[in-house]
Amino acid sequence: GYLIEIFYYKNRISIEIFHAISDANGAVEFGKALVYRYAELLNMDVNDEFDEGKKAGSNTKATEYEDSFKL
Repeated sequence: GYLIEIFYYKNRISIEIFHAISDANGAVEFGKALVYRYAELLNMDVNDEFDEGKKAGSNTKATEYEDSFKL
C-alpha cells in the first residue's frame, strides 16, 4: 500500500506514516501543516500562531533538508 495515509471522520483527522519516511516530530509538523491548510481552505481566520513554515508556498529552511542520521 501507501507509505502515508490520511483519514478523516467528522471533526477528526488521523495520519499514518511509515516510520522510514519521518520520525514522530516530522509527522506532527506535517499534521500541523495539514490542519493549517484545511483551515485556510475553509476561509477560517487563521492567525499567526503557526510557524511561517506551515504556510503553503513558504520557504523551507536548509536544516529541514538535513539528514542528521549518523552511522
